[in-house]
Amino acid sequence: MNHHEAKPLLKTLDEREQALTHQAEQTRAHIGELTTKLDELTQAITHLQITRTALLSLVGKDDVEPSTPPGALPTLPTSRS
Repeated sequence: MNHHEAKPLLKTLDEREQALTHQAEQTRAHIGELTTKLDELTQAITHLQITRTALLSLVGKDDVEPSTPPGALPTLPTSRS
């Protein structure tokens, strides 16, 4: 295969690489948005748990368990560039 014959193939490869690079950038941005949302939700859960503990402490019921135990959140690795 000579350079002239390879040129269309190389162009196709370049176009595919650019498309995949664009998709990867969009996916990274979406992951960033989801990570921010997860952080906000985790913080809200923590605030509710602190509020529950404070209220139970104020009414003198330190040994009362919550009616529904809070679900455990998975620990996800974050990669922020």
